[in-house]
Amino acid sequence: MQPPKKEAWRIKASERPDPLRGKEAPGFDRFSQVYLALLLAAIFTAGLAYWVSRDERLDGLNQILRTNEQLQTYPYEFKVLELDDRVATVSSPQEAGLSVIHFLRTAFPNLRATAIDDPAIMAAQTQLVYMHHLAEGLLQAQPEVDRVRWKMDERWYREHGVFLDKLSY
Repeated sequence: MQPPKKEAWRIKASERPDPLRGKEAPGFDRFSQVYLALLLAAIFTAGLAYWVSRDERLDGLNQILRTNEQLQTYPYEFKVLELDDRVATVSSPQEAGLSVIHFLRTAFPNLRATAIDDPAIMAAQTQLVYMHHLAEGLLQAQPEVDRVRWKMDERWYREHGVFLDKLSY
């Protein structure tokens, strides 16, 4: 007489047949596991470094610039890049050595074929000066800012297909 069969759920794990016996277990090999662990560690470290280096003061100042209705409608977004010793470094599309015409013709496509002495160019240049003063005034009204320093935003030009090193100033 045979002993009664055990129900499948009552069989001990050691008594169950192993369908993978003699076969390689599915999953990553050792190299892939190490590579994945290093990759995840690098991503975590980069995220942590970004989080630690974030300056909430810059976020607050940039929020002030972003929420101003006049600056919102302008084709260039002024950004506070740095705050050091109460001096805010702010991105600008203009630099003393670069003609403002390059910016105006890039930011306002309808001015591309306009002569430099055209009233529309003059009005756009006046508007740029006003926006600079507006951004500067908003920032200097904050207790942590005494002065604003402007820094040329070369990235903006590159993103718009203008390569400053090829321009004649």
